[in-house]
Amino acid sequence: MPVRSAPLTHPPHWHPAPGQARIAGAIVARAALVVVAAIATLHGCGAPSHDVWPDAEPEHVHVSGTLLITDRPYGPTGFDGSRREAPGRGAVVELVRTADGAVLASAVTDELGAWSLDGQAPSGGWYVRAVSELAGTRLRHAVVDRTTGTSTLYAVWAAPPPAVGGGGSEHAADRARDVRIELRPEPDSPANAALHIVDTLWRADAFLAPLIPERDTALDFVWRPGHAYDCGSCFTRAEVLLAGGIEDPDEYDDDIILHEFAHYFSHVWSRDNSPGGRHIGDPVDPRLAWGEGLATGLSAMIRGDPDYVDFREAYVRYYDLSSLDEARFRGTVGGRPEGAVSEYLVAHVLWRLFADNREELGATEAARPIIDVLTTRLTDRSRGNLGHHGVDLVDFLDELVCAHPPLRPGLADILDEREFPWSVEDATCADVVQEKANDTAEPRFFRLERDGATVTLRHPLSFRRDYDVRVQRRRGAETVEDRVVRCTSSICVVDTAFSDEDGLIVTGTWEGHEPFGKSVIGPIHDAQLQGTYREARRGARAVREYTSAPRR
Repeated sequence: MPVRSAPLTHPPHWHPAPGQARIAGAIVARAALVVVAAIATLHGCGAPSHDVWPDAEPEHVHVSGTLLITDRPYGPTGFDGSRREAPGRGAVVELVRTADGAVLASAVTDELGAWSLDGQAPSGGWYVRAVSELAGTRLRHAVVDRTTGTSTLYAVWAAPPPAVGGGGSEHAADRARDVRIELRPEPDSPANAALHIVDTLWRADAFLAPLIPERDTALDFVWRPGHAYDCGSCFTRAEVLLAGGIEDPDEYDDDIILHEFAHYFSHVWSRDNSPGGRHIGDPVDPRLAWGEGLATGLSAMIRGDPDYVDFREAYVRYYDLSSLDEARFRGTVGGRPEGAVSEYLVAHVLWRLFADNREELGATEAARPIIDVLTTRLTDRSRGNLGHHGVDLVDFLDELVCAHPPLRPGLADILDEREFPWSVEDATCADVVQEKANDTAEPRFFRLERDGATVTLRHPLSFRRDYDVRVQRRRGAETVEDRVVRCTSSICVVDTAFSDEDGLIVTGTWEGHEPFGKSVIGPIHDAQLQGTYREARRGARAVREYTSAPRR
């Protein structure tokens, strides 16, 4: 069974910028990025003591090390069974006081997973943890478990080695002036998977930072080992639900992680109004094809790899975005610009626009005109509407040709090869053609917040109509509650007899529409949370701390 310490409380968390650390209210600039280290009196299975030690004068320490995670390589046939050690980049790391759980300093790991910290060692002991939060140049993300109704972060923690040499204080390690620590989660630990997700998102931040403006926004990736969602993995406009089920594990599938991130990118920095729905590569509504194709294409651009892999237990979906020979990936239904089209045709066009110029210009400059159109011209709701009503590939192509004329010849070749029924000669290059229709997509999912037996549904956008939610409460295999509640606003409160032993499924519907989303909260099954861990508090969130693996 997991070992849990007493709950900890401390002041609200603060994120430093890379190259800075906050220590006792001051910002200390450093050339190397910072993590944290820890010492504690050990009890039982490795949990630190929360006893308050006698007062003593804090002493200055220099702490440094690396965060190392274990990745699982894959290819066109799925995961190959191998594992490789890699730096954990972009993760928030914290120096934590043992006595009360207060965070004394914070920093961010660099591109090598390295960290370094100068600070005052508390007399009562301290320890290190690397938390499943990304604090990037442009992006702020966290990987959390919400199955209990509370957002719980994952972390790996370690204590500094015992002091070398004899004599001195019983707690001589507290006064060691130079301490070296490696944070290395066990390969099968949920902390390793969560920090791998953070590392993958760091790649998105590194790629996009020179290309996009700052936004005051953050996003949670909701994931738990062994937990599946009806949508597989999906962006809900409030969060990303990332599949962790045995039959569809996405925590090590970089292609899928970045695909879902790209939906968030589109929502915050660009625009799409996809109606949602099933998509497996066949021609679909051009708005859906644009939304999904953009996500797949941007994922490939961030990775610098046209291979797109979706690993399942039963099969693997694999597409080489640079070729795509099947007939369904060419043209549109009816040969019209507004006709149904494959999302992979969209992804292919985006990849080719990027890859064909990457060798000459470099990745950043090859991506710049694409990201420019996505983040400027497509966000202007007064601009033209071509092809299908709403944002689609034709709108993007028209804006790209008009804003970046040097791309015309290459784009013409790409569209001709794909048999797409729109030519660069068709570009309007007009400031306004007509107001875009159907331009506001309703949110398709919602967030559940639990307070005792009350569950509150929160939508990121306001609805313009009433809607129904079906509430199903289950205890084991038995359904103990099944009813429909009418909601009249984006915030809807549902009173149930929900308890810690119950699972709750809430499905939203509109009259005449398919269900627009399902969210689930329920008990944690310890067997799915491999490894010994303890739980601490960190502001409004909990932290599930896993012990760092021994040095290898």
